[in-house]
Amino acid sequence: LLSNLTIDSQKLINIFTKIRTNLYRCYLIHAIQSSKTDKINEFFDRLIKTLQQSNEWSKEWFTLPFIKNPEENPVFQVYFSKQWSELFWASLQNFLSIAFFHMIPSKIGSIKEQTDLSISSPELTIISKLRNKFLPNQIVSLN
Repeated sequence: LLSNLTIDSQKLINIFTKIRTNLYRCYLIHAIQSSKTDKINEFFDRLIKTLQQSNEWSKEWFTLPFIKNPEENPVFQVYFSKQWSELFWASLQNFLSIAFFHMIPSKIGSIKEQTDLSISSPELTIISKLRNKFLPNQIVSLN
């Protein structure tokens, strides 16, 4: 995905790193809110080495599973807010929209140009929904 983009690669990598970090945080917050301690432990078991090497991941996050009422802790309080969650998901959607917009079209992206390719109506519907979700400002007709 990143190799097909025509925008500044280093800037994109920095943005991707921040989004990935916040996706991890979102996952942990959701697991805590859902009382899924097994998922929290599994998360840290799988990613502890990677997270320890990251500048974005502070040591406080490793204490999260052991804190009672982390939503009241000043370090984590913001991540439990509806505002942070909505902002994160909007940022993720914007990032994906920009990434997909700048990608070199694949064969499925240039489906209209291929007249000899027959695609069923359900497949066209799925393609159309994906385009509308990730490229909402472009008018696209598959017929």
